[in-house]
Amino acid sequence: MNAKTTKCKFCGAPIKWFVTKAGKKMPVDAESRPFWKKEKGKSRIVLLSGEVYACEYEGTCEPDGYGYVPHWASCTR
Repeated sequence: MNAKTTKCKFCGAPIKWFVTKAGKKMPVDAESRPFWKKEKGKSRIVLLSGEVYACEYEGTCEPDGYGYVPHWASCTR
């Protein structure tokens, strides 16, 4: 996916817009980060493929992958 980087109109942070597997547009933080899948995790991660997983952003072993945090989780507005 080649998502253009823009700025959040509320906090000014760089964001990208992804389309989820469900066809919804979702703003995500511009930088990817490691994640650990967790079935009932409170956090979410979006992959380049548009898949969204419940996860944790910290773990004690190798991460399950790298993805993008939905911007609503980090926006400072």
